Amino acid sequence: MQELRDNTERIRTGLDYATKLLTALQDRLAKLDVPPKQLRALPEEERREILKARKEIVRALCDKVIVYADRRIVIEGVLDGSEAAQFEVEGY
Repeated sequence: MQELRDNTERIRTGLDYATKLLTALQDRLAKLDVPPKQLRALPEEERREILKARKEIVRALCDKVIVYADRRIVIEGVLDGSEAAQFEVEGY
């Protein structure tokens, strides 16, 4: 029973972390959601900053992206805190 309780607590902690991380990312995404046409029209420095921020978010959330010949895409996630720690989730 104690092992089940400990596992439940670990899962709950992980879900809390994932929720806070995704909420923090959601705030950043609003500023980065620029359509391709508008992105090309931005000054180069601003465009690079947006693309760099997008890349950091993808690295924080994805461990591996697999693209198959039949156009299926599989994204394997990683929310272990290694890359995601840069988004300053409070309490973790």
